[in-house]
Amino acid sequence: MTWKYTGKTSAFKHLKFDGRTNCALDYGLDPSLFKRGAVCLYQQAVVMLASLNRYDQQQVMKEIYHITKNPKSASSVKHSRNPFTFLYRSRYPFRNYHYLIKYKQSTDGEVVIEDILYDYLLHGRNQSQRKGFIKPAWQRPMLYHVRNTKYRPYDSAKSEGEIDEFATHWVVDDDASHQVSTAHAAVNGMLNDFGKAAWLMGVHSQAAYPADKVQEYTLVHNPTDGVLLDLVECAFDKRLGRKSHNAQQLAAVLRQCQQQGKAVKWTVHSQGTIIFCAALEELIKRGCHSLNKQQVAIHGSGAKLERVKRTASKLGMHINNVRNNPFDLVPNLAGRVDTSASGLKRSMQFLGLTFGESAGASPHSLPYLGIETYRTQLQILGNTKHLSIVDNYIIKHTGTS
Repeated sequence: MTWKYTGKTSAFKHLKFDGRTNCALDYGLDPSLFKRGAVCLYQQAVVMLASLNRYDQQQVMKEIYHITKNPKSASSVKHSRNPFTFLYRSRYPFRNYHYLIKYKQSTDGEVVIEDILYDYLLHGRNQSQRKGFIKPAWQRPMLYHVRNTKYRPYDSAKSEGEIDEFATHWVVDDDASHQVSTAHAAVNGMLNDFGKAAWLMGVHSQAAYPADKVQEYTLVHNPTDGVLLDLVECAFDKRLGRKSHNAQQLAAVLRQCQQQGKAVKWTVHSQGTIIFCAALEELIKRGCHSLNKQQVAIHGSGAKLERVKRTASKLGMHINNVRNNPFDLVPNLAGRVDTSASGLKRSMQFLGLTFGESAGASPHSLPYLGIETYRTQLQILGNTKHLSIVDNYIIKHTGTS
């Protein structure tokens, strides 16, 4: 584990924190976080807590209350020679989600929280096959600030080389973010490792909001656990009951953006649409009434469109645009866009391309810019087999050749 400090090492006088103290000192923390009573926090711990998104704050506060009541529990780890200083590792259900709470116990038995740290090793860029580095399935969902170094949007058909260059145009900051700090944000789909998600969702954001000429965005990364577990997670979030922790975290991020008055433009792709819809449903269940400062663009929808639209409408959220390739199995089957015999047959003919290695040939990976653009894309890549199928579709649906 690589525990990351907030950068402050000097000791501050600790404060007895409760809802009233929080309001008086104006750290921006929700008073409801302290509904279970007052806790003693050093200033550096308060600063770290305030920097987290609302969901992370809730998880950390659960641990702090547990520590306060059980300072010498078996799962606490001695941190130094001082018998009153301990470290307690987060018991959050995800194996790839780790916070560490540094605390001490005074001579009168009072527990004081000194600092809150997160495991930097679980940052997505540490993904590697080398020994000591983590697999994608072990990453925790994090927020990342992603910047564009060369504005070349996917606005027309491209060669394979030009598509490969997109991956070099997007750079991720070294530190993970805890809140959305940009005008644009995105949630990636299934089977996207960290590197692919960063550049692919940048491309999708630019296509979704071309007038904005997107140069930066916040990636709410949905780590992949492999095909089987990703599908299980999708099915779990489509239920009407309890949602995945990914969706619960996103719900907290959406609500926090609204409370802070941030007008965020979201782009969601594939499974990202399922997680986004689940997050909206979670917010409604929790009594949230409005997300009217935010909007969303839906690409390659893995969720049923009518369900997403209905849920977004209840919260006053504007759906900016919807882009689904008619040959894409994901929106046709999972999103229920076209479950007719012809629609499913058409999608099955492109199944190999949908989950293939070529992002350009896939009807699912890159943003859908229209059937003519997709036809040209296949032509540039020399895919004559599927090109004839697209030609027949164009003739049938437009009457032109």
